Amino acid sequence: MDVNSNFYNVYAQSSKTAQESQANQSVKYLEESVCTCERRDTTILCKMCGFLIEGRIMRMTCPVHPRVFHLMDFSHCPHCHSTCLKECGTTTSQSKKSL
Repeated sequence: MDVNSNFYNVYAQSSKTAQESQANQSVKYLEESVCTCERRDTTILCKMCGFLIEGRIMRMTCPVHPRVFHLMDFSHCPHCHSTCLKECGTTTSQSKKSL
C-alpha cells in the first residue's frame, strides 16, 4: 500500500464518519423539535379594517414539517390585504367544545 492510497482511505473514512455524525445530529434535532402544525384556531382581527376571521396567523414554519401549509393560516387580511393581524382568542366553536 503506497502513501497516496493510505491517505485516501483515511480521508474517506473520516469524511464518512463526519457525514454520519451530521445526519445523526439532524435526526436528533427533528426528534427534539415541537410540531406547530396542530395549533388551535383563533379569532383573527385585522387592525386596519376590523375584519374578523377564524383561523391562525402564519407566524412560522413547522420545524418538523417545513413544507406544510394549512388552509386556515393567514399571513394577510383577506379583505384589505394588510399584514397587521392580531389573534384575539379561541373561536366560539372551540369554546363550545370545551364546555
